[in-house]
Amino acid sequence: MPGVQFLPYPNNNHQPFNLAAGEGGQGDQAVMSYIENLLEDEESGVLKPACVILEVIQGEGGLNAISPWALRELRRITSEKDIPLVVDEIQCGLCRSGHMFAFEEAGIEPDVIAISKRSEE
Repeated sequence: MPGVQFLPYPNNNHQPFNLAAGEGGQGDQAVMSYIENLLEDEESGVLKPACVILEVIQGEGGLNAISPWALRELRRITSEKDIPLVVDEIQCGLCRSGHMFAFEEAGIEPDVIAISKRSEE
């Protein structure tokens, strides 16, 4: 898709840079540093995005969840750069994660929450 930049997703099952997993571990730190540097570097080829969209728990191909530490870091980065954070809670929201919304475990407040619930007829 033109104009869309896909970023690495830190999780304990598949760390993108093959570094130690775990909350706040080397893998989380490397991914968050990569994202922050990509957004700060004027020569990275990536313009300031209109927003960052994230699934806190990815439900396709297994369950892959971003750590609370990484989610807090992403919120810090997006806040400092004045980039809205959109959290997609369509699959894991509305108490499906043990919380009303999966992002609540990290204690962050996103700018937008995408939710959906099928209504029975």
